[in-house]
Amino acid sequence: MDKFKVLFCGESWFFTTVETKGFDQFTIGGYETEIERVRSYMKDFAELDHIPAHLVPTEFPDTAEALAKYDVVVISDVGSNTFLLHPDTFFRSKTTANKLQAIADYVAAAEFCDWEYNKVLWSRLLSYITGRNVQV
Repeated sequence: MDKFKVLFCGESWFFTTVETKGFDQFTIGGYETEIERVRSYMKDFAELDHIPAHLVPTEFPDTAEALAKYDVVVISDVGSNTFLLHPDTFFRSKTTANKLQAIADYVAAAEFCDWEYNKVLWSRLLSYITGRNVQV
């Protein structure tokens, strides 16, 4: 079986921590991601393209046609505003593509007729997500 072509969005975050010790206050921040753990788990059955959450507004495909090159699109902890508020929309009030509509169109056009092929993928993905052995 060929590897599944997967677009994985999210599994990344920026953080800010404030520690107060007496009168002193310290602020630290950083960036973290879990994509290498995901990539390691999926390496035997998926070719993974990753878009970190903060890059979704500019890098996520604008159309169902552009998404069609993927067998699966996984979205992990990426809110709707991240898809809808492209910098051109947020900062310049320009109309941009509705990426959520692109996802809806992608799903509507998907062909799920090869159930044997798809149930292997879903079993593996659900097992990864739940931490249990899930058979679909």
